[in-house]
Amino acid sequence: MFDSQYPYFISLMHARRLNHSHTVYVPAKFARSYLPACPDLVSIRDEKDCTWSVCTILKDGKVVSFNNGWQFVKEGMTLCAGDVCAFEMIEPTLAVLKLTVFCVGDYV
Repeated sequence: MFDSQYPYFISLMHARRLNHSHTVYVPAKFARSYLPACPDLVSIRDEKDCTWSVCTILKDGKVVSFNNGWQFVKEGMTLCAGDVCAFEMIEPTLAVLKLTVFCVGDYV
């Protein structure tokens, strides 16, 4: 089980999301608590300190998603269907999230 000292959310990478969509939805509760101003950009950092800038989208005043730029993250991290991603808010004032990936291939 994943645990962190930082606020986080978990997202399962579905094949549809990886092949046809350049979007990851952020749970509304996480977005309200940790992305209240819905910054135009967030930084996503991996465990090797590679960083990508990703645009955020606010829809109907409540749904936040990572959009433009996400395709570079998924290519850079070589995400596969079934991978589980943990997004930790490690620097709230700068909107920096650390991405930890649990690869499905490691567990099958």
